[in-house]
Amino acid sequence: MPSNEWTTTQHKMAVSSAPELVARAIGRTRMAVWSYRFRNGFTTTPNYFSPEDDKRIMSMRRSNHTWHEIAMAMGRTAGSVQSRAQKIKRAQNGDR
Repeated sequence: MPSNEWTTTQHKMAVSSAPELVARAIGRTRMAVWSYRFRNGFTTTPNYFSPEDDKRIMSMRRSNHTWHEIAMAMGRTAGSVQSRAQKIKRAQNGDR
């Protein structure tokens, strides 16, 4: 488990590489990397779900995974993936 402190190397990676890659490389969650970037002014609008995330959520749900299983696989909360799936469905149906 990494300490709460970010090393100089981790900082350089967090601001110059994709959060997903950084998270995997340094053993932190993608959300931790996004939060770090946001808190330190490297992004003004946190975009927590990528198009790949959306595809993964919907694919896992079609395969009858529970919200909890999807959340665990993605390092997120069950509520966040369920909410995102609802937004994806509304967008696909043309609802706002």
